[in-house]
Amino acid sequence: MKPVDTARGWRNRTLVREPDNQGARSLWRVLGGLAIALSPAVVCLVEQNECLRVVYESNALRAEQETLRKEEQRLRVERARLESYARIEAWALEERGLAPPDPRRVIVLPVDDAEPEGLHAGASAPVEPVLAERLRLAGWIAHDPN
Repeated sequence: MKPVDTARGWRNRTLVREPDNQGARSLWRVLGGLAIALSPAVVCLVEQNECLRVVYESNALRAEQETLRKEEQRLRVERARLESYARIEAWALEERGLAPPDPRRVIVLPVDDAEPEGLHAGASAPVEPVLAERLRLAGWIAHDPN
């Protein structure tokens, strides 16, 4: 037995409650109903988030594609500039110190007249590379016996 509170004159007993199974069941029913009711909204939010992610990724890829297109165009222009004959000739004359071949010694042959064995097959003299200041030029000339 517990001691009696002398100031109040009564004893305090502990309350014993019975478990409320019906209340717990109704709570679980309400929570399950809320979960079922909110699940379409959750699915919609997840799908919308995925759609936004794909849109952002697509926009990033489009921007990258446009950047690459501009870079390709820039490189095409630079390639055309570097492949121009005037630029190559200026480079050969200024930077490499090459001299242009003597126009009297250059013989231009059409491609159709060239024989498969070599260009010098029908010529009286063999074809030799032009050397200017000990540097080999890109063109070949044939020695003209005249």
